[in-house]
Amino acid sequence: MMTDADLPPPETTRLLETLADQAAVAIERLRSVVLSSLSHYLRTPLVSII
Repeated sequence: MMTDADLPPPETTRLLETLADQAAVAIERLRSVVLSSLSHYLRTPLVSII
């Protein structure tokens, strides 16, 4: 069972949330770059999958 002592400090939690948000933005940018660089013939079927 977890207690308050087992939880990370609020600063650590905020830092992890910020890092997770930044990672999500970076992944979305990467996805956009990859999809935009694919040819139309490959991109069209992949959009429905992704």
